[in-house]
Amino acid sequence: MSQLFVKTSLLTLLILGLLYPINASAQQETRTSTKQLAPGVTFIQEIRLGIEPLIINQIRIDLKEKGVKVRYGQARDVISLEGETKGRELLPEIAARQGALVAINGDFAAYSADPLGLAIRDGELLSEPMDYRVCLGLRGAEVSMGKLFGWGAFYPQKGDPITLTGINRYPHAGDVVLWTPTYQGKLTAERKATVVCIKEASLPFKASQPLTGKVDYVSPYELGEPLPQCPPGCVMIVGVGEAGNPLLPACNVKDSVTIRYELLSNSILGERGQLASRARDPRAPMFTPAWQEVEQAIGGGPWLVQNGVVAVDWKEQKFQLTEFVEKLHPRTAVGVTEDGKLMLVTVDGRQAVSQGASLFQMAEIMKRLGAKNAINLDGGGSTTMTIGGATVNSPSDGKLRYLANGLLVFSDTAPVPAVETYHIEPNPATGNSFKLGDLQIFRVVDEAGMPISADIPVVWGTEEGRGFISQSGQFVAFRIGTVNVIASIGGKKLKAPVTVMP
Repeated sequence: MSQLFVKTSLLTLLILGLLYPINASAQQETRTSTKQLAPGVTFIQEIRLGIEPLIINQIRIDLKEKGVKVRYGQARDVISLEGETKGRELLPEIAARQGALVAINGDFAAYSADPLGLAIRDGELLSEPMDYRVCLGLRGAEVSMGKLFGWGAFYPQKGDPITLTGINRYPHAGDVVLWTPTYQGKLTAERKATVVCIKEASLPFKASQPLTGKVDYVSPYELGEPLPQCPPGCVMIVGVGEAGNPLLPACNVKDSVTIRYELLSNSILGERGQLASRARDPRAPMFTPAWQEVEQAIGGGPWLVQNGVVAVDWKEQKFQLTEFVEKLHPRTAVGVTEDGKLMLVTVDGRQAVSQGASLFQMAEIMKRLGAKNAINLDGGGSTTMTIGGATVNSPSDGKLRYLANGLLVFSDTAPVPAVETYHIEPNPATGNSFKLGDLQIFRVVDEAGMPISADIPVVWGTEEGRGFISQSGQFVAFRIGTVNVIASIGGKKLKAPVTVMP
């Protein structure tokens, strides 16, 4: 451990002690801030002080409230593997492009924009589930959680159905994968492959609904050849290796074909390995389809709370015990209360201001906050919560991480007060300059220096995810570098640049 880190940690703990004096008779004390972002959308921040510091941010959502909606958000709106970030995107950028009020990070991803598990956006099936991992599904005000497996088939005009092994992902040897226009990866055949392009497709592609179209072309590709991208209005069937052999004789140009994919409950069948998608056995169609009308869905895992009881099934969902489950990390989770309120929760970690949580501790936190059911999402450096363009948590990387997807919260009735006459104070023309370990209280004032009305919720955060500012405006300078402190008011952003020096 470096001397700089030790110095920073001790200074930060000292600052927190000064900012929030702790009752001498208590080893732990929690300070809570609650802000109504919009009707049905509440932001609650807990700062736990003492020997085990912890920062917990919660968004509580009444899905029955008029104008409130939660939606799946995909990086760059497509599944891509391109560029320096492999198609991933910063969470505030995903939220801003969609006009979301709130966003949190989502599913696990293998350093690309391809989520590992289930993804449904506005009813459209974008990615198939990992059948040993739990998912979140939303339909209006209804919240579902459970394990699913997928079973799909391509039905050519002649011959037997051909089982699908995946949706909108990289096809490996033995795979027959469906690509829709949402998949825009530029790929090279890793071995021989066969591609069927289907035009006049009855998009969007939805679970339990047949997709029909006509064969535009069938083409073989050799090892090393670039594979085509899916054009608008079309879908593609990509078979790799021996799995692609039946496609060529089964399809002729102008043939009418059908594709169908079912989401099925995995409460009976057991696990089947590590890969996200493999063909199920022919018994799959005997199972009753599930989540047929789910509008938004995202993958995650493992379970944290089931029916009000802590139930971390890390082994069944193939998570590593020592490093992932038991170790303290930043965490992100989603839960639902007994009365149907949706909970989006982040816990900061790996920092002096917030140590993080094990999965067992995260489960206890979700239960304490009122979750009847709760699941874990991606965490670590990916843990992010943004409100109106302000990152309200303190990401453990010291900056925002590029993500594959997230959950977005919208409100048609969020207040949008006029902020032209307001500014952040202090905010000199030269910018704010602090030394490591300094503290500063920021506030929002009008031209006369009068504080903004207490009736107008001000959400404090940072723009780059560097540093931490509490919801009372208390900024802790515990990371060297530059940062923009943000006051978000009804989605409008006020900025105050800050430089932290050694």
